[in-house]
Amino acid sequence: MNKNKFNFQDLKTNLRLEKLFQYYNNEITMTLDSIKKYSHPNFYSFRSILKAGYPLELDTLRKKDNDIPEHLKDLDKETAILVNQNEEVWDYIHETDKLFFESITEKEHTNILNDIKNGDVLPNLNENFKKELLIFNGSKESYALISSKLNKKFYLFRCSLHLSSNRKNYEDLGYYKEYYYLWKILSKKIDKDELSQMIKDRDYIIEK
Repeated sequence: MNKNKFNFQDLKTNLRLEKLFQYYNNEITMTLDSIKKYSHPNFYSFRSILKAGYPLELDTLRKKDNDIPEHLKDLDKETAILVNQNEEVWDYIHETDKLFFESITEKEHTNILNDIKNGDVLPNLNENFKKELLIFNGSKESYALISSKLNKKFYLFRCSLHLSSNRKNYEDLGYYKEYYYLWKILSKKIDKDELSQMIKDRDYIIEK
């Protein structure tokens, strides 16, 4: 593969489902506090898709040693080791995400955003996924329930409808904003009424 190219077709070809499931399991355990603490959008859902489709598997870039370089001596030991082991991983994530954004056209960018809003991005990437439900909560957000044939799970995503234009914007793909994220992983399918009630309960908690 051309190291200077990473586009939507490459993502579709490379997508590793087992890795994507792993990233989703990680994402669902993140809390607002931990996101604020790390100030890093690793766990927003489109990046999880990108990471599962990178040309290289991230595990191959992760260092195995427990050394602490001089420039990390000010950190506590556990954090310093973690940062050192993952420095190459984080560099690769940023470089490859940027490459993807630069490789897609304005039209492709808009299509991806529309697919995200309409719950179609995963089904369009891989036949393992099927859109089961889609609900728009007024003009502010959509909720999509996506089933997976492989692991028999149901993934419920929330998408904020905050876009004001169709111009290509790096942050629209989930960077530093809660634009598109995994809300719940369910073991069984829910119907439209159940999903509507979950959304009402969520809104009530947030407003409280």
